Amino acid sequence: MFFSRINSIEKIRDVLNDMQFYIESNTNDENNIFNSRLVACELVTNVLVHSKCPALLQVNYYSEKIEIVVESESCFVAENIKDNIDASSPCGRGLFIVNSLCEKLYRDGKKTTAILKN
Repeated sequence: MFFSRINSIEKIRDVLNDMQFYIESNTNDENNIFNSRLVACELVTNVLVHSKCPALLQVNYYSEKIEIVVESESCFVAENIKDNIDASSPCGRGLFIVNSLCEKLYRDGKKTTAILKN
């Protein structure tokens, strides 16, 4: 398991590099590694920008699956994730991409969980 607390946009790159090291210790699939960085970056950025509070990032690798869990330390709760996200909307483009890379994407309160497609 990988875990990190991120309190600023400037720290994201270093955390994603550490996360990538963890994932590479479990798989060498370059697509999964790239997709996990993209999904984690978007979900963490959403928390930092919209809640103005630190984000908690947890990554698990099990049964050939990558699970990314991002939680806001505040009471911030983003809009529900929709199945019909509009890519042409100025808001939600990142979630459109995240949704397309995930087998499952769901929110429970201030926690978002993404299971990446293989």
